[in-house]
This record gives sequence, structure tokens and C-alpha cells, in this order.
Amino acid sequence: MSIFNDWAEQFSKLFEKFPQNIQAIIASPMSVITLIGCILLLIVLVKAKKIKFTPQLIARIGIALALATILKMLRLYHFPQGGSITLGSMIPILLIAFMYGPRVGFLAGFLYGVLTFILDPYIMHPVQVLFDYPLPFMALGLAGFFNHKKWLGVSVAVFVRFICHFISGIAFFGSFAPEGMSPAIYSLIINGPMIGIEGIICLVILTVLPVDRIIQISSTNTASV
Repeated sequence: MSIFNDWAEQFSKLFEKFPQNIQAIIASPMSVITLIGCILLLIVLVKAKKIKFTPQLIARIGIALALATILKMLRLYHFPQGGSITLGSMIPILLIAFMYGPRVGFLAGFLYGVLTFILDPYIMHPVQVLFDYPLPFMALGLAGFFNHKKWLGVSVAVFVRFICHFISGIAFFGSFAPEGMSPAIYSLIINGPMIGIEGIICLVILTVLPVDRIIQISSTNTASV
């Protein structure tokens, strides 16, 4: 019952906290500049790769971002140190990567990371912002390289996401480690269970979902447009 109460509380606070989140972001202009720089770099890469932004693709990315955001608020456990285990919030981004390949997956992951940053910012340093928001969620696009080996694709993507958070934990959160504990061990203890359990949840959900059928229908609809 407490889980459902937490979900209701998350939804009710979504708009209440929004003005404070924007103020926190504005208070760190270097983080904003860093994100803008990443956005510009991403735009250049997207144009270089000539991704065709059809109305259907834009709509599907938008739906994936909305579903991922909703699932992120449906957290199963919230760690006292920050971070949470969610109800498969990575699934929509992974599906986009499987449907359209890694480049579109990187784009969707980056946008999701920026959206997560806006909705729940935690700012210590501009580089920390990169390693905790855009980069780890961009890593989910790596699943697109393994379209025919989805378990491997999810495992690689989740592992690289963990590496990003792990590096951030060592570099920027190591001071929170108990006396005598290595920052690397502290980061592993904090990020390992959080990312690992959520990765397992995603693998279970993808096992249940008819992913190949979804991709086949998606490809058929795209070809018929």
C-alpha cells in the first residue's frame, strides 16, 4: 500500500516542484551551458547522420519520453542517498533503440536525460550533470546495435549506464563515503544495486513483451506511410 501512496505523492509533486527545479537549474549557469553545448553537438551529429525526422518518428519518440517519465515516477524503492528503482522506466527508450537503431536511440536517451534533469535536478558540478543525466541515458541507445540479441543489447546498455553513474559517484560523491571506505566501493554499493535491479526488471519485462512483434508492426506501419 505504501508503494501506491508513494506513486500518488510523486505525481502530485511533479508540478509543485517544477518552479523550484527551474530555479535550481538557472542557479547553475555552467550546467545549462554544458547541456546546451551537448544539444548543439547532438544536432550536428544528427544532421551528419541524416536521420529523417518523419511525423511518425517524432510522435513515437514523444510517446516513449512520456511513458519513460511516467514509469520513472512509479518507483518501487527510493534510496536514502538518492536514486530509485523504477517500474522499468528504461523500457520505452530501449524499444526506440531496437526499432530505429542506435542513433535514434541515442537521441531519445539524451532527450530523456535532459527531461529527467529538468524534473529532478541534482547539481554539484557541470561534469557531474553530464555523467548523471544525458550520458547514462544516451547509453541506452547502444541496445540498437544488438537488434537480434536483445538480452545482450539491454545488458550492454544498462552496464554502460552504470559505468557513467559509477564514475560520477567516485568523482563527485566520494566525500559522502563513510570514513575509511574507498569512494569506488561506496559508488559501487550505491549504484550497483540501483542500476542492477532495474536492469533485471527491464529484462523480465522485455521477456514478457512481444518485442519482435512490436518491431515488426512498427516497421510495417512505417513502410506503409
